[in-house]
Amino acid sequence: MSYTGRWRTYLGLVLVLVVSLCFSVTAKAGSTADPCADTTASCQATCPSGPACVVHLNRTSTDSVDIDVNGTKVDIFCVAKGVDVQWITPEANSFFGLTFSPTHSPFSKSILVGTSAKTLTAKAASHGQPCYVYSVVVCQGAKCGKKDPKVVIAP
Repeated sequence: MSYTGRWRTYLGLVLVLVVSLCFSVTAKAGSTADPCADTTASCQATCPSGPACVVHLNRTSTDSVDIDVNGTKVDIFCVAKGVDVQWITPEANSFFGLTFSPTHSPFSKSILVGTSAKTLTAKAASHGQPCYVYSVVVCQGAKCGKKDPKVVIAP
Protein backbone atom coordinates (compact mmCIF):
# COMPACT_ATOMS: atom_id res chain seq x y z
CA MET A 1 0.00 0.00 0.00
CA SER A 2 1.34 3.45 -0.88
CA TYR A 3 2.08 6.13 1.71
CA THR A 4 -1.00 8.08 0.55
CA GLY A 5 -3.19 4.99 0.87
CA ARG A 6 -1.94 4.29 4.40
CA TRP A 7 -2.50 7.91 5.40
CA ARG A 8 -6.09 7.82 4.11
CA THR A 9 -6.77 4.58 5.98
CA TYR A 10 -5.27 6.05 9.14
CA LEU A 11 -7.30 9.25 8.71
CA GLY A 12 -10.49 7.24 8.25
CA LEU A 13 -9.88 5.17 11.39
CA VAL A 14 -9.13 8.23 13.49
CA LEU A 15 -12.26 10.03 12.25
CA VAL A 16 -14.34 6.95 13.12
CA LEU A 17 -12.79 7.01 16.61
CA VAL A 18 -13.53 10.72 17.08
CA VAL A 19 -17.14 10.39 15.91
CA SER A 20 -17.63 7.29 18.10
CA LEU A 21 -16.34 9.14 21.15
CA CYS A 22 -18.58 12.07 20.33
CA PHE A 23 -21.67 9.86 20.04
CA SER A 24 -20.86 8.23 23.37
CA VAL A 25 -21.11 11.57 25.21
CA THR A 26 -24.14 12.99 23.37
CA ALA A 27 -26.60 11.21 25.62
CA LYS A 28 -25.10 12.84 28.72
CA ALA A 29 -25.94 16.42 27.71
CA GLY A 30 -29.24 15.42 26.11
CA SER A 31 -30.58 13.71 29.23
CA THR A 32 -30.80 17.03 31.10
CA ALA A 33 -33.50 19.57 30.37
CA ASP A 34 -31.02 22.42 30.85
CA PRO A 35 -27.38 21.27 30.65
CA CYS A 36 -25.97 24.25 32.58
CA ALA A 37 -27.22 27.29 34.43
CA ASP A 38 -24.16 29.49 33.88
CA THR A 39 -24.57 33.04 32.59
CA THR A 40 -22.21 35.58 31.04
CA ALA A 41 -20.97 36.37 34.57
CA SER A 42 -19.38 32.88 34.64
CA CYS A 43 -17.32 33.35 31.47
CA GLN A 44 -13.55 33.14 31.71
CA ALA A 45 -13.16 34.75 28.25
CA THR A 46 -15.44 36.45 25.76
CA CYS A 47 -15.11 36.13 22.01
CA PRO A 48 -14.80 39.35 20.05
CA SER A 49 -17.88 40.32 18.07
CA GLY A 50 -15.74 40.76 14.94
CA PRO A 51 -15.67 38.51 11.93
CA ALA A 52 -14.85 35.30 13.84
CA CYS A 53 -14.08 33.98 17.29
CA VAL A 54 -11.06 31.67 17.14
CA VAL A 55 -11.02 28.78 19.63
CA HIS A 56 -7.81 26.73 19.79
CA LEU A 57 -8.14 23.08 20.85
CA ASN A 58 -4.94 21.43 22.12
CA ARG A 59 -4.53 17.87 23.37
CA THR A 60 -2.53 17.87 26.60
CA SER A 61 0.05 15.36 27.82
CA THR A 62 -2.51 14.20 30.41
CA ASP A 63 -5.03 13.24 27.69
CA SER A 64 -7.24 16.22 28.33
CA VAL A 65 -7.89 19.22 26.09
CA ASP A 66 -6.88 22.83 26.62
CA ILE A 67 -9.37 25.31 25.16
CA ASP A 68 -7.84 28.67 24.38
CA VAL A 69 -9.94 31.77 23.59
CA ASN A 70 -8.13 35.09 23.07
CA GLY A 71 -4.96 33.67 24.64
CA THR A 72 -6.76 32.47 27.79
CA LYS A 73 -7.24 28.81 28.74
CA VAL A 74 -10.90 28.38 29.66
CA ASP A 75 -13.51 25.85 30.71
CA ILE A 76 -16.36 28.22 29.89
CA PHE A 77 -16.44 31.06 27.38
CA CYS A 78 -19.01 33.48 25.99
CA VAL A 79 -19.83 34.31 22.40
CA ALA A 80 -22.50 36.65 21.08
CA LYS A 81 -25.38 35.22 19.09
CA GLY A 82 -24.64 35.44 15.35
CA VAL A 83 -20.83 35.36 15.67
CA ASP A 84 -18.92 32.74 13.67
CA VAL A 85 -16.88 30.46 15.94
CA GLN A 86 -13.80 29.00 14.23
CA TRP A 87 -12.49 25.84 15.92
CA ILE A 88 -8.79 25.11 15.27
CA THR A 89 -6.31 22.50 16.39
CA PRO A 90 -2.77 23.75 15.70
CA GLU A 91 -1.12 20.35 16.23
CA ALA A 92 -0.01 18.78 12.95
CA ASN A 93 -1.91 15.66 11.83
CA SER A 94 -4.58 16.04 14.50
CA PHE A 95 -8.35 15.64 14.40
CA PHE A 96 -11.12 16.92 16.63
CA GLY A 97 -14.79 16.39 17.27
CA LEU A 98 -17.27 18.52 19.18
CA THR A 99 -20.52 17.06 20.42
CA PHE A 100 -23.50 19.02 21.66
CA SER A 101 -26.78 17.45 22.69
CA PRO A 102 -29.05 17.17 19.63
CA THR A 103 -31.75 18.94 21.66
CA HIS A 104 -29.43 21.58 23.16
CA SER A 105 -27.03 22.67 20.40
CA PRO A 106 -26.16 26.33 19.87
CA PHE A 107 -25.12 25.52 16.30
CA SER A 108 -26.97 24.12 13.30
CA LYS A 109 -25.44 20.66 13.93
CA SER A 110 -24.85 18.79 17.16
CA ILE A 111 -21.69 16.99 15.95
CA LEU A 112 -18.86 19.00 14.42
CA VAL A 113 -15.62 17.44 13.12
CA GLY A 114 -12.44 19.11 11.88
CA THR A 115 -8.73 18.50 11.33
CA SER A 116 -5.49 20.42 11.60
CA ALA A 117 -5.71 20.82 7.82
CA LYS A 118 -9.40 21.84 7.79
CA THR A 119 -10.69 24.21 10.43
CA LEU A 120 -14.35 24.25 11.36
CA THR A 121 -16.56 27.33 11.49
CA ALA A 122 -20.10 27.45 12.90
CA LYS A 123 -22.44 30.39 13.62
CA ALA A 124 -23.50 30.74 17.26
CA ALA A 125 -27.23 30.82 17.92
CA SER A 126 -29.37 30.61 21.01
CA HIS A 127 -32.10 28.01 21.08
CA GLY A 128 -34.02 28.92 24.21
CA GLN A 129 -31.20 28.82 26.74
CA PRO A 130 -27.92 30.65 27.23
CA CYS A 131 -25.58 27.85 28.39
CA TYR A 132 -24.55 24.67 26.59
CA VAL A 133 -22.38 21.76 27.74
CA TYR A 134 -20.37 20.06 25.01
CA SER A 135 -17.71 17.39 24.72
CA VAL A 136 -14.54 17.86 22.75
CA VAL A 137 -12.11 15.15 21.66
CA VAL A 138 -8.74 15.96 20.08
CA CYS A 139 -6.62 13.13 18.67
CA GLN A 140 -3.04 13.27 17.44
CA GLY A 141 -1.64 9.99 16.30
CA ALA A 142 -3.02 7.26 18.54
CA LYS A 143 -3.46 9.56 21.55
CA CYS A 144 -6.68 11.41 22.30
CA GLY A 145 -7.71 13.96 24.89
CA LYS A 146 -11.27 14.68 26.05
CA LYS A 147 -13.01 17.47 27.97
CA ASP A 148 -16.58 18.58 28.75
CA PRO A 149 -16.49 22.40 28.79
CA LYS A 150 -19.32 24.95 28.42
CA VAL A 151 -20.19 27.81 26.09
CA VAL A 152 -22.59 30.66 26.89
CA ILE A 153 -24.40 32.37 24.03
CA ALA A 154 -24.86 36.02 24.92
CA PRO A 155 -27.86 37.92 23.52
